[in-house]
Amino acid sequence: MGQLKVLVVGAGIAGNALAFWLSKLGHAVTIIERHHCLRTNGLQLDLRGNGIEVMRRMGLEQAVRAKCVPEDGMELVDSSGRRRAFFAANKSGKGAQSVSSEFEIMRKDLCVILHDAAEKFGAKYVFGTTVESFQWTGNSVEASFADGKKEIFDLMVGCDGQGSRIRRLMLGDGSAGQAQDPIVTLGERIAYYTIPRPAKQEGAYIATTYLMPEKRFVITRRHNLQEMQVYLRCEAHSGPMEGVKRGDVKAEKEAFAKMFESSGWETDDLVKALKEGGEDFYCQYSSLVRMDSWSRGCVTLVGDAGYCCPPDGFGTSVALIGAYILAGEIQRCCPAKGESGGNDADNGVQAALQGYEQRFQPYMKRIQAKYSTEPSSFDKIPWTPLTVGIFYRLAGIVSFLKLDRIASRLMPLENTHGWKLPEYPQMIKG
Repeated sequence: MGQLKVLVVGAGIAGNALAFWLSKLGHAVTIIERHHCLRTNGLQLDLRGNGIEVMRRMGLEQAVRAKCVPEDGMELVDSSGRRRAFFAANKSGKGAQSVSSEFEIMRKDLCVILHDAAEKFGAKYVFGTTVESFQWTGNSVEASFADGKKEIFDLMVGCDGQGSRIRRLMLGDGSAGQAQDPIVTLGERIAYYTIPRPAKQEGAYIATTYLMPEKRFVITRRHNLQEMQVYLRCEAHSGPMEGVKRGDVKAEKEAFAKMFESSGWETDDLVKALKEGGEDFYCQYSSLVRMDSWSRGCVTLVGDAGYCCPPDGFGTSVALIGAYILAGEIQRCCPAKGESGGNDADNGVQAALQGYEQRFQPYMKRIQAKYSTEPSSFDKIPWTPLTVGIFYRLAGIVSFLKLDRIASRLMPLENTHGWKLPEYPQMIKG
């Protein structure tokens, strides 16, 4: 079989990873990004479980380690700043990751690593455009771009995030989109921003979490000795946050400031820094995307576009795994570079998409099974000063007895209940 012509929409983690694999396999890959340059915003990410193994199979471990944040672990502090628990990072290279992963890295750095690796194998990047609509033409797809140009591809892959335009177009026959988009916005809001804060050398790279009543918490961590990352989490329907429109940055900032001011520990300093700066402020609306199928015709989805999870540390790893499996199935069914085997182009793409879903859906269903749009029994527990105090005591016991190492092995990314990462030796060797 010959070279496939592939359009990847979105130059984030999923898109760059997929472009890397498909370009390495010898396919003609164009990756488009609606922003005018590579998007390097976002704060700290981590790799876990099979996400680490995929990164290693990409041959990028040395490059990733060179950019890793040297986070030593995470501490829990109370309103007075007293440490109540500490969970050290597992830097042994073996076993399950702790709260802090061995591979903590800034989103910018991981994006650049993946982008550069994809370009090395010939991926073509086009910035400042997007797909306005598309239509299926037999066993291919014709994309209409924002600049009026049209082009036909053997495969289109939406890697354009939780608000995916490609997903909406795919469900709406390529043009008008569909009102019943499967994305569900959950009741959680998280603010991200950085502040100038020179570090004290001792304990500089320890993340700190502070819990408060009303289901609020703060996390601070750093990626260098001059700046600190700040994460503020609260409920969507809590006081000042209720009624704030998505994308209204001024209103979002004001709501977070009101939610966290005078709340103990260092919250006043963090709120002051948000009011006076916070130029890189971003508010995440926690969402969930569940789909029975990620593909239609020769259009498919990878990463948050197809299987978005709330921000629990799974997103980066599942994006890498999804890109790896899709590329592996394409290599199996649509070999390029003069390789033998596979099907003809039309049947090969369909077989690859079926294989992608058959191999990866069981993994994602297990991960997403823990999420519900309905409140769980745990969600119904009120966060009062009493329950927060009880949590601190329990966390202290877990920390003292090092039970977190056992609990981490039960996380879906670490304990896959028999699911094994597929092997694609030809793709890795190629």
